[in-house]
Amino acid sequence: MHTASDCEELNADVDHHDRIARRRETTYARAWVAADLHARCRVSRDDLRAMLFNAHGRLTPAQEDAVTAAEQARVANLLDLGRDVIVDATHLTDRSRTVWAELAAAMGHDFMVHAVDTPVDECIRRDKARGARGGRRVGAEIITRLHARRSA
Repeated sequence: MHTASDCEELNADVDHHDRIARRRETTYARAWVAADLHARCRVSRDDLRAMLFNAHGRLTPAQEDAVTAAEQARVANLLDLGRDVIVDATHLTDRSRTVWAELAAAMGHDFMVHAVDTPVDECIRRDKARGARGGRRVGAEIITRLHARRSA
């Protein structure tokens, strides 16, 4: 597994084919795909939650299991089709890293993690701005709690 801490290092590595990239920033994930629309795809748990259950945020355990199954199937299918895949998700846990690393290895692909450390204040500012534009807001309390949990 390769862990990159800045975009320049990541870009140098991601240009190779047959790679799953895992990171936290939807903005980056969308830009990564836009750089090569014919070879790259983005898979997002948030998009799958909306598509499968017309819902956002955390769902019931059974619904989250369905999202996980759909997410893994979609990634595997896209890799089978020869596409590079970025898994766009907020929570980067050891368990989720292991799942993606094992899937990539089983399919003969590379796996890479790219974590972005965005300051809490900037996350709150972006969330507020997204809400002002009519988008979904997470809220400062949840952002602060998630940051504290991740920093522990």
